[in-house]
Amino acid sequence: MFQWTKSYLHNRRARVSVDGRCGQKVLLRQGVPQGGVLSPSLFILFINDIVAELPRGVHAALYADDLVLWCSEEYATTATYRIQIALESVAAWAESWCVTINREKSTATLFTLSTKAKPGKLTLGNTTLKYEDQQTYLGVTFDKKMTWKPHINQAEGKARRKLNIVRKLAGTTWGATDKILKSVYQGTVRPHLEYGSNSWMTAAKTHLQTLDKVQNQALRIITGAMKTTPIVKMEETSSIPPLAKRREQKAMLQANKFRCSENHPMKERLQTLSSGRLKRSSFAVEARALNRKHQETLPNQVIPISFSLDAPPWEDREETVTVQTTIPHINNKGEHSDQVLKALTLATLEERYPDDAWIRVYTDGSATNAVKSGGAGVHIQYPGGERTEETLPTGLYCTNYKAEVDALIQAAHTIATRADQNTNVVFLTDALSVLQAYLGQADLS
Repeated sequence: MFQWTKSYLHNRRARVSVDGRCGQKVLLRQGVPQGGVLSPSLFILFINDIVAELPRGVHAALYADDLVLWCSEEYATTATYRIQIALESVAAWAESWCVTINREKSTATLFTLSTKAKPGKLTLGNTTLKYEDQQTYLGVTFDKKMTWKPHINQAEGKARRKLNIVRKLAGTTWGATDKILKSVYQGTVRPHLEYGSNSWMTAAKTHLQTLDKVQNQALRIITGAMKTTPIVKMEETSSIPPLAKRREQKAMLQANKFRCSENHPMKERLQTLSSGRLKRSSFAVEARALNRKHQETLPNQVIPISFSLDAPPWEDREETVTVQTTIPHINNKGEHSDQVLKALTLATLEERYPDDAWIRVYTDGSATNAVKSGGAGVHIQYPGGERTEETLPTGLYCTNYKAEVDALIQAAHTIATRADQNTNVVFLTDALSVLQAYLGQADLS
């Protein structure tokens, strides 16, 4: 893998083509191939430790090459001091790795409700950072008093420009159908009205109402209703819920995701009462209020979704265990009919694992759409002719892989409790990925 990656980055050349004429090739000594599939991942691996040595109290968010540092303190001077140390650490990292930081785009903002707090001087290298009243990160605009008015105004402007497309498509005789208009609205207009709503859902109602007005205009275009038609009736006719209701749904869903993430800092915030020092509300406060509001209809317990498996009992493999993933005389299944495949398989079983000397264990597992409501089954055939069957659920949130693993584990436990230790046992499964994981040819998780 190392040699392949080295070859991918080494000896790259590029040239410029203008009006059909090409310049000389130039050797590229830095960067990653633009447009390459691996380029983003390689760049993230390269830059990820830029925030490895930040001072206490300073937090960071890094998305590709977009870096934001923040510090929350009682006094602005303390926060400024800590951020300055963090900036020096970032500058030292950039110098050691020959990375150029765009100092013109690097700015600072003092978020405070106090009228007395003054921003301190921050420098990045030899450049003094400019202070701005607002910052935009990943498409969300944060103003210094966290009113969210600038972001909402920008979202309204973008949505209204897109709404003109819906208006152009509408017409009494020649226009698009209400179904098409609704799809265009949901695909091009509403995303601007909802992007990042978990961040700015605490904005004042007067600001949020400006977004509602955009949707109300869209409802009249889609339904063709008169100006006197109540908004609720248009929402019912078009099956488009209010923006406020959708914001609540998104907030509750995101809050439950945080609660299911063991190491996420928001999990503790959602479980701990806030001090109430700030006059502004927060996502955690709003999420707890929504949970209390809808507690009668919410499930009693949110079950975290597990994306990893515990180590299986075969972690310490014995030398007496062998794995066979092929059947003799079958190189390509497409070359034989089903009858021939069945005959060759049965012949192999009788030759290598005769039923009078071996316990045959058949296992299978699956999940609905390969992601949920999993189940497993086990069929055991003993040498004396006895047969037993078992079925077991493998979890509400489950993959086919996990269901197959659970089936094998259950079969192994059953055999361990019933059969003699010297008895020969063969497990017959169609889970090739599980067998490859056992052999160390694939990642078990």
